[in-house]
Amino acid sequence: MMGPNMTDFSSFGYVFAHCKRRGKKRVHKQLSGFLKTNEDDIDDPVLKCLIQDMIEKTKHEALEIDPLENSEAEGVLEELVSNTPMTNPGDAFVPFISEQSTNKLQAQVSRMVTRASQSLEID
Repeated sequence: MMGPNMTDFSSFGYVFAHCKRRGKKRVHKQLSGFLKTNEDDIDDPVLKCLIQDMIEKTKHEALEIDPLENSEAEGVLEELVSNTPMTNPGDAFVPFISEQSTNKLQAQVSRMVTRASQSLEID
């Protein structure tokens, strides 16, 4: 989950899956319309900054990958990798589950790994 003070999305990139024909050029307009329509209802400043960043980065054209046709995937990946990396991701993201829940989840995963290993052992 994003931290409560996250407002710098300069290292973020957004990829949309299979936009309709000419959709890559319409994403900007759709996001702008969404923000304009819902701006008064968006209380979270992080969400508002995120949407504004998406609007800015889709101004010319959105990055899009068609899951059924992956010929553009390499170019999209190169563009994403060229973004400036985050300087301190620990400040940008915070855990969204409690430590107690994390411990329970780790115990469950450990049991599942043990059982899977045991079931694959050859006698």
